[in-house]
Amino acid sequence: TFRSSHLHVILNGDFSGCGHCKKTKPEFIEAAAKFRDDPKVEFAAVDCTIQQALCNANDVKGYPTLKYYSYYTKNTRVYNGGRTADDFVRFMLEPERLSNNKPPPAPENVSWFSDSTILHLTDRNFTQTVKKHKVMLVMFYAPWCGHCKRMKPHYIEAAKDLASQGYEQCMAMVDCTENPEVTEEYDISGFPTVKLFKNGKFVADYKGKRTPEDIKSFVLRHFSKDEL
Repeated sequence: TFRSSHLHVILNGDFSGCGHCKKTKPEFIEAAAKFRDDPKVEFAAVDCTIQQALCNANDVKGYPTLKYYSYYTKNTRVYNGGRTADDFVRFMLEPERLSNNKPPPAPENVSWFSDSTILHLTDRNFTQTVKKHKVMLVMFYAPWCGHCKRMKPHYIEAAKDLASQGYEQCMAMVDCTENPEVTEEYDISGFPTVKLFKNGKFVADYKGKRTPEDIKSFVLRHFSKDEL
């Protein structure tokens, strides 16, 4: 098969109507050109509007989804790195090192989400932290994600409103580019993904509007269920 004939394959699952896919495409093509003469590396793309069965088999849920496959180690993982040509090239030069080595823990005070009402979770502290809280809403994001940047101020405002009502530190975030273990455990393939946990257990995905009031109401409803 195609994958078994190459040691390293990065697969881009996309569809033609996706704006992020259109932005990623030229960078992906530029990176692929760097490996044109390398028989061990291949870049590939799949149009999920046509190859639905293939995309379903590879658990593609958001667009674009990029996955790395290694024939040699049988390693498969979602690629959550940057989407420039340089990012793709850097990853494919040392995919196994970047796939298997846990990155250093992110600092607790992260400028992307520096507000003290938001907890910053990592591979190292995620499980322990969510278990300590009756209700916790977690936003899984990538720093380069435009939708995440637009949601950020609304998410922070909701957290501040909740804190002012006595519901402190019930909202958190995870940088998926720095924390691959949590990202893989909760099958995060699109950004932002927002999940609610109660006493450490996943309860529901947040699918509502990304306004402060809607986010806050969603969290309060789950607190209210416990208080009844």
